[in-house]
Amino acid sequence: MDILKRFLSLFKRKKLNKSASKSISKSISKNRSKSTSKNILKSVLKNESKSESKSRSKNILKNESKSISKKNHKNILSNKSINHMLSLERKDFNKRESMNKFIHHQIDSYNNQKFDLRELVTKYKHRFFIIEIINNKLKVLVPNYGERAHNTIVLLAKMLKKYKIKNTILFINLADGNYFLTNDVPVFNFSVPEGNHGMIIPEFDVSNVRLNKKMDLNTLYKHIIKYKPKEILNDIYFVGSASTERKNKLRELLSAEKAPFHVDLSGATKVEMWDFKSHKYLLDLPGFKPWSIRFKFLLSTQRPIIRVSLHNSKYSEHNFWHLWFDYLLKPNQDYIQLTYDCDYDTPLSDELYQKIKSDILSTYHYLEHNEIAYKKIAENGFKASQNISIDESLFYLYTLIETYTKRCSEKPIN
Repeated sequence: MDILKRFLSLFKRKKLNKSASKSISKSISKNRSKSTSKNILKSVLKNESKSESKSRSKNILKNESKSISKKNHKNILSNKSINHMLSLERKDFNKRESMNKFIHHQIDSYNNQKFDLRELVTKYKHRFFIIEIINNKLKVLVPNYGERAHNTIVLLAKMLKKYKIKNTILFINLADGNYFLTNDVPVFNFSVPEGNHGMIIPEFDVSNVRLNKKMDLNTLYKHIIKYKPKEILNDIYFVGSASTERKNKLRELLSAEKAPFHVDLSGATKVEMWDFKSHKYLLDLPGFKPWSIRFKFLLSTQRPIIRVSLHNSKYSEHNFWHLWFDYLLKPNQDYIQLTYDCDYDTPLSDELYQKIKSDILSTYHYLEHNEIAYKKIAENGFKASQNISIDESLFYLYTLIETYTKRCSEKPIN
């Protein structure tokens, strides 16, 4: 603890100036074809003195494992810049302001259009799960009998007990993908890539956790926090299904890798979420579409999360697929964000796969030799997870629907 206090106090005396902070955040937001860490590195190095840059590089290279090849040094140095950011205290931010910006950004994707929501019901009754809210009561106009539909209704019912909503109609896409074919109907999705139109509602497992149906989100968090593993394996862990087998094959390719990778495709239902704490590093990998419902749970394990995201610029996807709680998180401070532009519906090229694998290994090797950075990102992620609660999801959902009704509905619904 004394070492950590001295480390943090040192950085408090040597804070980055405002222009440096802006350039760093700007470089993080441009995670397209280039790697995240390379952009961060350039902005950091421009604002550091030459003497500081040299001394830090020497310390990092001394601690690196001999097994790492020279080809990976660029990635290692990139992670140095991530560590530089993590070593600073995670500053508080205005949660409500961030949420409002996040919501308005989603609705802005419809270019200030107004819709006759009642008229759209007939047109899209075969396409979406459609719910009407009249006098603060739910009515299903177009039913769906799947588990996702049921859990979405449960969450909406909880929200209506707590908040009063204006009369409205919701068009909900229950599939993994997002509806982007046209923008003549405002659609709620579970995830939307940056650049596509659509709104984001909390995933279907917030009110009823899929791995254990007796638990909601808050209860599961308590179990994860209380759990103390007998031993912690030094590996990069992921467990799930082979959902990318007919797509990009990323999960399948990583499952064939040797240690420190430990990618198990036998099915996540065999492993309780708190058992993830038995592993030192956790992977969040894309599923059938490039997003994962487990990400919010992983943050509470107090382990560094390496989030691998894919997006396709040919589909006008400018960045990774966002989830409802992303406004509460800071990439590369609360978790490590690795983003790649590719056609995720087809097998990855060998070149891109090797790049992804190399970036994951570089992050692993760097954090292995930088205990302060390891603890800092694990701590930041855990603190952020405390904001991702049922109450927060209900308030977010209420604000999203109210804003949507105000900005998108052409006339009042009677």
